Amino acid sequence: MAVPTHLSAAQLYRLNEYLEAKCLELTRGVRKRLEPESPYSTLSAYIAASSSLVTMILLIPPSEGIRTSWLLRVTGDVFENIPAYPLETAVEEEEKEQIPILSEQGLQVLDQVFQLFEKLDAGWGAVIRNERWDSKEGHGIFESDASEPSAFSTTDRIRLRSLIISGKHELDDWLAEHGGGANFDVYQRSIRVMQHTLEQVGDLPLPVPEQEDEDSDDYS
Repeated sequence: MAVPTHLSAAQLYRLNEYLEAKCLELTRGVRKRLEPESPYSTLSAYIAASSSLVTMILLIPPSEGIRTSWLLRVTGDVFENIPAYPLETAVEEEEKEQIPILSEQGLQVLDQVFQLFEKLDAGWGAVIRNERWDSKEGHGIFESDASEPSAFSTTDRIRLRSLIISGKHELDDWLAEHGGGANFDVYQRSIRVMQHTLEQVGDLPLPVPEQEDEDSDDYS
């Protein structure tokens, strides 16, 4: 199937409407995950739906600025929503203390989590370099005859870096609660979460709140 290099105003409108509805559906689904017949009652179901959504966003032509804004939103949602789900664990008794360890099922689901972050990591590389996304190969493709790309701004870089750093802290805490730190492979993969993206956005300073001018204080 051919992917368009440019979207009309009508196509952009319909795409924005669809992505908004899908993001809201996922967010509501996570909140109602404990309800009977919830479509997102399991982490695997949430990961599958989020992965499809990420692919759709990455296939938006690089010339359209909405690719960056939607990928920022979904990346933030993924970091926020994954820790809402439990991972299946077993309990290992050691020195009279119950220590959780990930079960085989828990490790299988966690593999799906890491695969989603690997797609996001590769996807952000394509966005930062203004490349088209090849969903079959799973990476970006440079096209010299592509439409004028939408530049990846310094503001976007700062937002993305801040989002990843805070999200990884939450993810690490979630993994620790389920005994992920005791598994060397899990530990190594957690370190690599969004690593390439962080390297590409660089060591940018986080925004500093503006200070009010001392002369502007009015105590009268």
